[in-house]
Amino acid sequence: MDMKKPSAEIQAALDASRLFFESYAATPAGGKTPGAEVSWGMQAFEAVDLRGAVLVGADLLETRLANCWLDGALIWNATGGGSVWDGSSLRAAEFNKAELIEASFRDAKLEGASFVAADLVRATFAGAQAPRANFARAHLLSADLGKTDLSGANLTRALLTGANLAGAQLSGAILTGAVLDHETRLSGCQGLETVQLDYIVVNGSRVEGAAARAFLLGRAADG
Repeated sequence: MDMKKPSAEIQAALDASRLFFESYAATPAGGKTPGAEVSWGMQAFEAVDLRGAVLVGADLLETRLANCWLDGALIWNATGGGSVWDGSSLRAAEFNKAELIEASFRDAKLEGASFVAADLVRATFAGAQAPRANFARAHLLSADLGKTDLSGANLTRALLTGANLAGAQLSGAILTGAVLDHETRLSGCQGLETVQLDYIVVNGSRVEGAAARAFLLGRAADG
């Protein structure tokens, strides 16, 4: 799919957001910061080249950004509940501490993306490619990660209660401190023999070492 260049209006918003971001740290306390944060709530963008966009603190509530090119974008602290990123390229994009409840990342390319401490409750990543993505301390309660490539991903202390990881690829992933419960689906998960973990938390109880790995393998085999 051919990518469109941002319109003049979109580019102006991106330029203002970058100015706001770059000048914020240099602005004395109480001073006026140039630029402005992006406010794209409820808008729709399709197949737009937004590589390296600065969307820090942006309003992306129910925004549709499907099949866009957002590699390296900075989307920290954004408000994006119900946003749609399906099919987009988001390699090395950073969503740290973003609010992304019920957001959709179906079939997105998320290699090396970062979702540290992001709120991803009921978000869907079905079919996404997310090798080496960072989900440390992310809230993935009831999220759909079915058939997602999470090889080498960092899921340290991620909340996975009620999450669907059926058929996910987890080779080399880090699961130390991940929180699961009886509703976490692991049937058909691949690569659990190679995950890195010291312990996991299951139904509120700490399960360590070999017992933790045995639990995961057993749940994967249960179907």
